[in-house]
Amino acid sequence: MSKLWLSTLREIKETLGRYIALLMIIALGVGFFAGLKVTDPAMRSSMYEYLTDKNFFDFRLISSLGFEKEDIYYLQTNIDEKVVEPSISFDIVTNVDEATYVMKVISIPEKINQIEITAGAAPEKNNECLVDTKLFDESFIGKKIKLSDTNEKDDLEHFKYSEYTITGLVKSPLYIQYERGTTNLGTGVLDGFIYINQAGFDVDYYTDCYVKLDYSPDLYSDEYDEVIAKKKVSIQQLLDKVAEDRYERIVGEANDKLEDAIQELSDKKADGQQELDDAKQELDDAKRSLMSQRRLLQIMKHKRLS
Repeated sequence: MSKLWLSTLREIKETLGRYIALLMIIALGVGFFAGLKVTDPAMRSSMYEYLTDKNFFDFRLISSLGFEKEDIYYLQTNIDEKVVEPSISFDIVTNVDEATYVMKVISIPEKINQIEITAGAAPEKNNECLVDTKLFDESFIGKKIKLSDTNEKDDLEHFKYSEYTITGLVKSPLYIQYERGTTNLGTGVLDGFIYINQAGFDVDYYTDCYVKLDYSPDLYSDEYDEVIAKKKVSIQQLLDKVAEDRYERIVGEANDKLEDAIQELSDKKADGQQELDDAKQELDDAKRSLMSQRRLLQIMKHKRLS
């Protein structure tokens, strides 16, 4: 062993630079691996703290028919969780100065998905808004975002105003990545988002409903996945019930309008027939009166000749 050690020390001494280089490479690899092992739980912990602070949703309920107030009340009553909160959102093409942006317009939340205003102030009027910090800076506060004339009429009808004044900049837990999502407008990609008061929309229904659970374990954990899977079944059943009721109300309202229209048409037809009958009766009366007058005139003429 003494000869082996001596030989090893001799090799190290003769190739000291290479030996030190190998030690540094090994140390760098170990450090990099240790960093990766620590980074993952640290990032998860930071994300969990941030989303917990913002009261980030656990479920987002969507219906193609939307939710009326009675639907939201039913969900809030039957989903026994921390918070059940409705929301409104629509995509729209906007103009700011000379630039055009496709934006997601969202109603300002109360409890779930709480936003962070980084500059300016929250909207006080319904024709005011907060804008995405990704696209705008403080120099845009006070300017107006106009709804583009290139939008379809149906899209414009979702909004009460044609332009909204920027009062501040905002960050949203719904958008923690650089991408803002996709849309069926413009190029198919959202450029950013806008927050306005619910009264700034011109609709009588909600497009989304967010649910925050009473108990929410650490994100990305097996326990969290189990809780979500368990709650999903019951919430889906309630959502299906709400969608079915909403569909039946819409169909019922449509049938009522159709029946009213048919009845109105029938009434008009009946009124028209009555008017036609009355006119015919007047014409017949006029003809009889005319014939009577002619006979009277002939009698008087005959008496005169005789």
